[in-house]
Amino acid sequence: MSTGGAPAEVSPDSGDANADSKRWWSLTTVLLSTFMAQLDNTVVNVALPSIGQDLNLQISGIEWIISSYMLVFSALLLLGGRLADLLGTRRVLMIGIIVFTIASLFAGLADSFGMLLAGRAVQGVGAALSTPATLMIILTTFKDDRERGKAIGLWGAVIALSFAFGPIVGGVLTRYIDWGWIFFINVPIGVAAVAIGLWSIDKNAGITQSRRLDTPGLISSGVVLFGLTYALIEGPKEGWTATPILASFAAVVLALIVFCLVETRFRDPMFDLTLFRNGTFTWGTAALVLWGCGMMGVFAYTSLYLQNVLDFSPILAGAVFVPLAVVMAVVATLSGKLAEKFGVLRTVLVGFVVAAVGLALLAVPDEHASAWDLQVALILVGLGAGAVTPLQTAVAGALPVTKVGVASGVLNAFREMSALCGVTVLGAVVSSVTAGRIESGDGPKIAYLSGYHSGVLIASALIFAGAVTALLALRPGRAAVDAAEAEPAPQESMAPAEG
Repeated sequence: MSTGGAPAEVSPDSGDANADSKRWWSLTTVLLSTFMAQLDNTVVNVALPSIGQDLNLQISGIEWIISSYMLVFSALLLLGGRLADLLGTRRVLMIGIIVFTIASLFAGLADSFGMLLAGRAVQGVGAALSTPATLMIILTTFKDDRERGKAIGLWGAVIALSFAFGPIVGGVLTRYIDWGWIFFINVPIGVAAVAIGLWSIDKNAGITQSRRLDTPGLISSGVVLFGLTYALIEGPKEGWTATPILASFAAVVLALIVFCLVETRFRDPMFDLTLFRNGTFTWGTAALVLWGCGMMGVFAYTSLYLQNVLDFSPILAGAVFVPLAVVMAVVATLSGKLAEKFGVLRTVLVGFVVAAVGLALLAVPDEHASAWDLQVALILVGLGAGAVTPLQTAVAGALPVTKVGVASGVLNAFREMSALCGVTVLGAVVSSVTAGRIESGDGPKIAYLSGYHSGVLIASALIFAGAVTALLALRPGRAAVDAAEAEPAPQESMAPAEG
């Protein structure tokens, strides 16, 4: 009498089904974490005028609300990837989500500039820990090419979704409840992500313990980022020749020299400078930096223009960005097929040029513009942004397969750094021009409009410059030389960066 046969036959299938279920639930944790971090950026932009009014902030104070998050995020991003190697992706991801969630609750309760600034900075710590782990979990959990592609596609869709709905959610919460709720909404998302992740993700996932922390590199890069951010934000107010500003620029130069020396001598550097021996990677990274500087700084100041100059409500200001986000998501989804048909170089160049034209057109509407007057310019920006998507894949794919992971981390770090520089550089332009026009006798609205127009024109110029560097990176001769020096990277390794 044997009753063990049936269970023995069912058990493996049951176990496989359970493991398969856990893999997709682990992706749910990744998607929730990604949605939370990305939503926070777009939600905050729409709420900036209300935050500035409630806390009595000038433009420099508003810049710090944006930049404090980006500053800490970009400074610690590579450290987050290193810690995921040492401690395991699940542990670091869980810590990152918990830190981000607690910081969001703290920021939502803020009743002063200092409290909100601290909350935003700690949010940056959480995002820096969780972001590298999310992509690592996708790449290590989904081995099958088709499933991995599906997982990465869902990941990209969540990023686009957060970008599309963030302005509307921020507008509704700010208008009908309070701007603090743009941070409170992260709390239930974070709690759900942690609960699902603790159950579904293998606790030993991703532990290698093959890399050491690069403390000197971390400190020197942090000094570079903080010094540059401080100088660019406070320069218009303090004066560009003021002692603190000049001292900050000097500290940046010195710390940058130290950073380069450390990274070339450290046995296991945080930042692999040898990647820049590859021409495609070097010029492609420069193009991505120019793109980030020109594009990411525009949206915060556009929100201020919509609400402080055009007197749009937070809801209407958020709705203005929705067509841009939808167009960007659709074109980004089709960008792979476009690159296959027309080539990566043509697709990316068209994206840069179209986006640059769209930004330049944002300098046309005046203080009497309607929401419809902005749509052509913003839709062009969305079209261009979607078409530029294949650039990062092409840049990472130009390197040997053994360096694609490291390159993705470096590109992610540069993306965040360029966004930070875009906010501070364009903020310096907007602040300086606005202050000059006020001294000349213009009212606050007209003065800010002049500053905003100057900012978007400089952003457009940066994007045009990015088109030139993209051409240098992707021209056929360059690709052939790099391909001869590097083994081809498999398609599955060319994961898009979180955007």
